Amino acid sequence: MVDWYSGLGLLAGAAPLLSPASSLISDVMALTFGGQIHRWAISSGSDGHFAPVVSVTGHTQSVSDVVWSVAGDYFVTVSQDQTARAFAHGSNGRWTEISRVQVHGYDLHCGCFVDASRFVSGADEKILRVFAVPEGMAALVRGEHSSAGFGMLPELSLTTKATTDASTSLVFVGDQLNRSVWPELQKLYGHGNELLCVTSNSARTRLASACKSRDSQFAAIWLWASADEDIVPLQQLPGHASSVVQLAFSPDDRSLVSVSKDRHVCVAWPFHEPVDVTVVTDYLEIIQCPIDLSAIQKKIDENAYATKAAFKDDLVLMCENSIAYNSPDTNYYKAAKDLLEFVKKKVVLEPQDGRDKAGYASAPATKKHLVR
Repeated sequence: MVDWYSGLGLLAGAAPLLSPASSLISDVMALTFGGQIHRWAISSGSDGHFAPVVSVTGHTQSVSDVVWSVAGDYFVTVSQDQTARAFAHGSNGRWTEISRVQVHGYDLHCGCFVDASRFVSGADEKILRVFAVPEGMAALVRGEHSSAGFGMLPELSLTTKATTDASTSLVFVGDQLNRSVWPELQKLYGHGNELLCVTSNSARTRLASACKSRDSQFAAIWLWASADEDIVPLQQLPGHASSVVQLAFSPDDRSLVSVSKDRHVCVAWPFHEPVDVTVVTDYLEIIQCPIDLSAIQKKIDENAYATKAAFKDDLVLMCENSIAYNSPDTNYYKAAKDLLEFVKKKVVLEPQDGRDKAGYASAPATKKHLVR
């Protein structure tokens, strides 16, 4: 039971509560405009002095996304209350909030771990923000105190700065958590509207993200290379006509599934970019002449194709590489077979292209075209 107590007035925008109502008040609680609950309790031997103590924490608006850390020892939630929070299993058997990952000025919609040391989030803004996982998180997960590597959010700013403040003075729980935010490393620009979803692959070498859209122009999925210190854009994947609301890489990292408000599910073929040989380590042992759509597009842009036959040879080679590497029961093999049949039917060669209409063989391209 709690009672309103008007005698205290408003404490920094907090409406005070007393718990419980009695002649001897031992606890004071205050509810802020943002939904946060502050609590004070009489300190022992302090002659009536109230000190901040642990109170109720948690999101005050809908949670938009939940993601586990790479090691699986804690998870991070992002919410429309404009915060991202980390929760861990404590020694008391309960899950508790141990870090306020991000305090933002926009509603948060998505987040994922780039790798064990980086976290990325997306909000009602056009950029993705990348954060460093502080060194002190390992200690907090174990239930110990640590301020190593954490940051703070300056007044009137959306960018979290690293800090060396190790103050242990008594402050509100919310203020303590706000001192446990993660320092920002990088901003990723490119999307035209507010972010909706972001995900990473199992190898921690790729990110995929998407934003709000009412047409195909902004509905394209962005792929990012995340293996190096700086995350850089790779390409855009078209295919949807409206907002993409969820993304997921396949366990082997060779396909990307997207779900959209256009009521379609798309699977990105393995032809959009070069095969990542750090993930598929034996690829170059089997495939001698790798090629993909991005390489073909580059050759088109550079007017490198002298004949239609050369263009067709590259398309066929790309499909036959996939057929040669993958087993017949895989989606990659089936997609390559379908595309190969489409190419043979639709890309018809005229005599001036170097071959007659019936002279094209289904065997791999000649050695002349295989040599790159």
